[in-house]
Amino acid sequence: MTQDIITNPPLEEVLIRAQNAVLVRRPIMDYEKIIELLINEKGYSLNQVAAWLVDNGCGRYSPSSISKVKTGNYGGA
Repeated sequence: MTQDIITNPPLEEVLIRAQNAVLVRRPIMDYEKIIELLINEKGYSLNQVAAWLVDNGCGRYSPSSISKVKTGNYGGA
């Protein structure tokens, strides 16, 4: 019987990814097309979109901020 071995990336790699995510963080509006694609074509929930953005180095965004992009309601004056 074989077991699947799950390996985690080295700590240094995780830290570099985290630093890069902070350095390249952009306004959520920059990801509007990606968010639309994930929600409308892939059927992702707001939480899944938030996780996808983190996993792909885009930074951390709350589901409520993603919802504002989805509805086009960015706020402001």
